[in-house]
Amino acid sequence: MMAKGKTSSLQKTEESKPKKARNLSSDVWRMEPPHSGSQMSKKVYDCLKEWGIDDKIFSITLDNASTNDTLQDLLKDRLLMQNNFSLVYNGEFFHVRCCVHILNLIVQEDLKVTSSALNKMRESIRYVKASEAKMNLLKQCVQQVGGIDTSMACD
Repeated sequence: MMAKGKTSSLQKTEESKPKKARNLSSDVWRMEPPHSGSQMSKKVYDCLKEWGIDDKIFSITLDNASTNDTLQDLLKDRLLMQNNFSLVYNGEFFHVRCCVHILNLIVQEDLKVTSSALNKMRESIRYVKASEAKMNLLKQCVQQVGGIDTSMACD
């Protein structure tokens, strides 16, 4: 039996383990409209408070919707005021943009630029494949420039 005030090595080990990051997604909670930034901020804060983690938040990851900018501004202010400024670096790193959303925006922008060229290539291929004479002419052109006919290549 252990004396009062003493902690076992098991308790010390548990206490020294690093804390795991937790993710909260919107599938965990539901909200009635309106979905304004201020309403969403209040709902998120109420959930954090109810779950007892309002003083354990490091950052929040959101996409770039304007309501999310308002949500994070208001939520950060509320957490700073009600939790004695407990956010790391006064919340400088509180709002993290969603990398997947940013990558999607980059890809969509690239597709706008390249889609015209891709469509022209597809049309050119359809044009050549439309007749055997055009295919033969293309093969002759490929041979003249020293290219390789890959239409039957297996490698």
